[in-house]
Amino acid sequence: MRKRNRRIALLISLCMIIALIPLSTVSVLAAQRSDNPFGGLFVMDTTEPSGNPKPTESDNPSESPAPSESPEVTESATPSPSESVKPSPSEEPSKLDFTDVSTKDYFYEPVVWAVDRTITAGTDTTHFSPNAGCSRAQVMTFLWRANGAPKIILRSNPFEDVNEKDYYYDAVRWAVSRGITTGTSANTFSPNQNCTRAQVMTFLWRAKNTPDVGRRVMNFTDVKPDQYYYDPVCWAVKEGITAGTSETTFEPDASCTRAQVMTFLWQAYK
Repeated sequence: MRKRNRRIALLISLCMIIALIPLSTVSVLAAQRSDNPFGGLFVMDTTEPSGNPKPTESDNPSESPAPSESPEVTESATPSPSESVKPSPSEEPSKLDFTDVSTKDYFYEPVVWAVDRTITAGTDTTHFSPNAGCSRAQVMTFLWRANGAPKIILRSNPFEDVNEKDYYYDAVRWAVSRGITTGTSANTFSPNQNCTRAQVMTFLWRAKNTPDVGRRVMNFTDVKPDQYYYDPVCWAVKEGITAGTSETTFEPDASCTRAQVMTFLWQAYK
């Protein structure tokens, strides 16, 4: 009898406790129980732990800058005024870190253009060496970069003096594949040899896919129709790439300076 009375008392007490719990709380616990296998009294943490996000491709460090041309700094003649290109007047300070390139120089805009397009990095961080002779390796590298630095796959290298570790290796292979150069012999390119004005015009003309010259008008007495660079020079004059070293001379065998090469490239690709 006593046990029965105790059970009845416990049942009455439980009913009273349930009656005191708000209906909103019962609903929340029921909802949690339906989503949580561990019961409504245990809430699972579904948030991701805080921390740095995984790096994407854009977080990778940028590629190392292209090596500078490192030319032999031998001075050559300053170009004549007829070869110059007058820069646009500007009161702004120089955009370049090169101490040997001024806003008043005829080659200022071409060098700014070339630096912006990573065609040149100078001979060091503060020098461009505009009056230094430009080597064949440098010219080919500048021309290759001006064309977007394309990669050549499975192309043989015919030159014994061009090695895989050379900064101009890809540039020379590209030039050979495009028929821009055939070297100074069957197995030599002569990368450290100064590039002549005639060679630069020929390389530019071939890089442009040897465009038809049309009517040939030539006032230069030192450029003859039977010479390999006759059509390239005619084309360059017609396109405004060069005006010669005077009204009647082009000086095809003179070494081309770095300033002249940048100006020629700028005129051809700007």
